[in-house]
Amino acid sequence: MIEAYLGTIFAFGFNWAPQGFVPCNGALLNIQQNTALYSLLGTIYGGNGQQTFGVPDLQGRTIIGQGNGAGLTPRQIGQKDGSEATTLTLNQLPNHTHTAVFTGNSVTVKANSGAGAAPNPGGRNTTLASLGSGALYNGVAPDTALNVGGGAVTGTVVNAAIGGGLPFTNMQPFQVLNYCIVTEGIYPSRP
Repeated sequence: MIEAYLGTIFAFGFNWAPQGFVPCNGALLNIQQNTALYSLLGTIYGGNGQQTFGVPDLQGRTIIGQGNGAGLTPRQIGQKDGSEATTLTLNQLPNHTHTAVFTGNSVTVKANSGAGAAPNPGGRNTTLASLGSGALYNGVAPDTALNVGGGAVTGTVVNAAIGGGLPFTNMQPFQVLNYCIVTEGIYPSRP
């Protein structure tokens, strides 16, 4: 067995805890059977502080140091945070716009160059006014084109929502090891 300080955490390449260690799986230990370790950890990692105390739960978690570096968020010992996956909200997206172009076109209307007139409205043509003699629809094929252009062509552009809103993986590359904490070892002295 190695001589290590109580409460030291080791990473092992095998899947069991050696003698004098327990896995860092969040288990609750009996205070009376582990008084020295309890005096170091207290209830930082759980337990009721009367009969039990917890060991760190590093299952599926990475370890970061307590405190904070320049520009980083302060972290307290025992704190758990983060998630494996996350979903962005609108407030997390950068301010941006979507451009849309609406291009106008000229319109060509086919017409007849001959004189024509509309009869009094009748049948389904109740909105036609009397314009004189002759028939509005006289069966003569169009022989000229009237070019209509220069006016504003307007419309509405709708940007449809896309995407499924599903969470995405938010994990750094990793390799899994077996973290265990020393339960039998040298009691560390405070500086």
